[in-house]
Amino acid sequence: MLQEKALMTPNFGLSGEEKMSIHVDIELKDSDLIKKCDTFSLYLCNDSGTKIHLNNLDVCFDENWVHIDGTIDTPHYSLFVKESRIFDLLLQYENNILNIYKLKFTIYDSVVVLVHGILSSSAIWSKLVEKGKDNILFFLFNYEKWNSWPAISIVDKFDNFIRENINSIGYTGKFDIICHSMGAQITRLWMLNYPTNNNKNVKRIRQWIGIAPVNHGCPSADKFLASVSAKVLNYPGFLELKTTSATTKLLEENEVYESSSYTNYRVIVGYNGEQKKLFYVWYERRLIPEFLQKTKYWDLSEGFPIPLSYGGKSISYNSNQNTYYKTYYGDGSVANLFSILPYASLDAFDGLNHSTIVEDDDVIDLLVRYLISNPDVNTESKFKELVECEMST
Repeated sequence: MLQEKALMTPNFGLSGEEKMSIHVDIELKDSDLIKKCDTFSLYLCNDSGTKIHLNNLDVCFDENWVHIDGTIDTPHYSLFVKESRIFDLLLQYENNILNIYKLKFTIYDSVVVLVHGILSSSAIWSKLVEKGKDNILFFLFNYEKWNSWPAISIVDKFDNFIRENINSIGYTGKFDIICHSMGAQITRLWMLNYPTNNNKNVKRIRQWIGIAPVNHGCPSADKFLASVSAKVLNYPGFLELKTTSATTKLLEENEVYESSSYTNYRVIVGYNGEQKKLFYVWYERRLIPEFLQKTKYWDLSEGFPIPLSYGGKSISYNSNQNTYYKTYYGDGSVANLFSILPYASLDAFDGLNHSTIVEDDDVIDLLVRYLISNPDVNTESKFKELVECEMST
């Protein structure tokens, strides 16, 4: 066996992906072999003997390097152990194996980008990443430095993130998105390909999963206090969360296209079914004066508790009657009615608020199941009917 180098990009793929683009650079020191490079064959093989052939090969050479472009069809791997997902690259000439390049390619059940919400960070995904690390490839978009900005100002940074972390390594296949809160606005704007608005990027997405997503704005952001807070605290992102914002309207107008796309949309929400009075409490450490943090009579290690759920209810809005009302069908921040998409599946969890829903074990198990199996979307939901019925009364 020769000991030349081989570079393969990308070095991972999505389970079940068809005609995935692959590029391989192989160093060959034998000049006679280089002259015969157009008769090479390449395939991937794992410990179980499963072979994946590179098809539609386009071969050229430059000095002692052979450059090969091709495509592969990856098998479904949801039932295989981790070791069987890792493949060696084999270079073959006629019936002879010239070289085996070890551990060059891994198949994942999901390639997923995680996007947190406003005033948050990618740390919220730690439990999910730990749970799915064996068969899911995670990319974490962390915009903590700019998370007081409106989504419409962050979408460029998200596009750069995709370019630098996915496109630049040669991955052209589909991937999944999981987002929380305002992350729904960022990701859907990107899928729309804002500001061109030609929906180019939605074709890359296999499934979009919104957790407590702000899909139709947030009625509580419509209120005067939210507008004042946005200006005083310099959080302009609050203003684009309004139900009447340019972002909200743009995304609602694009729902016709989203409903006809091949992307599977899923929405996961929490609500206050037990009607707890302190359902959603926000802890913000930065608001605690230093002398209070040093006081032995207070345990403020998590931060200063600020109740945000208005007696356990979330603010909702009836556009037909132009009236705001309070409801237990909300997570303390976003009313469930404003997270629902008509073409998305809906999973509702009683007792989970806008913050706790991201790290709940049952929610994480559901997310992992979706990422691994990508089941068909079921838009029928009795919970959805309850929420919509309450809105009409």
